[in-house]
Amino acid sequence: MENEVSSTFTPNLPPSPTNWLKVLLFTMLGLVVLAGSMFVGIQIGKNQAPDQQPVVVNPTVSSTQVDASPTIAPTSSPIIDLTTNWKTYISAKYTFRYPSEWIVDEKCTKLGHPASNPCVYSSDYEPVTKKIEPGDGGEDTVTEYNVGTLLNIDLLENVAYDSNGFCSPGGPASIDNCHEKTINGNIYALREIGRYPYPTTSINAWLLKNNNGVVNLSYFFSKKNKVADIQLFDQILASFKLIN
Repeated sequence: MENEVSSTFTPNLPPSPTNWLKVLLFTMLGLVVLAGSMFVGIQIGKNQAPDQQPVVVNPTVSSTQVDASPTIAPTSSPIIDLTTNWKTYISAKYTFRYPSEWIVDEKCTKLGHPASNPCVYSSDYEPVTKKIEPGDGGEDTVTEYNVGTLLNIDLLENVAYDSNGFCSPGGPASIDNCHEKTINGNIYALREIGRYPYPTTSINAWLLKNNNGVVNLSYFFSKKNKVADIQLFDQILASFKLIN
């Protein structure tokens, strides 16, 4: 009985060398595949990196934002032409424009005597006769044009022009200004006469053609409105045209 071997005893046998070799082979193959995949992935990432552009996000400006220093376009004041509504005087020899409220007098009766040449004057123009007291100089009485404005037009027959003669006083008058002036292509010899001590003054303007006087324009105005009245006279002269 002691020498009998039990039929249920199974001895522990060592693993087969063939099985170990298979396990080792598959493990190494897996590591090779894994390493190859990682290498390929790294190379693909390097090739794609330069092609990727950075994303720039532009800030969005809210429509409610207000410019703290807005730019204002400069505006220009309209230029007003004061001669737009003026009337036009036309004769056989010349034409000119004058303020619409002025009066045309073909015989220029406002000068105190009938004349063959016309004149135009402002509606408030009125000559005043004043007695000159002894010591003031001049005659006993004098007619002075101290209210309103008057322009007298006298045709000349090519009177020879001499600058010295034109600018000489030629009587009890002081010469404030004597010069030539070109206005709208016309040449004028102008002499401003101040009649001391009276509050009126005048400008004689010879329209020159070939250095001869062809028209004499006598302009009477008040000294107190001298600047404005001389500007008005320049506008009238600028419209003056000879008819050939």
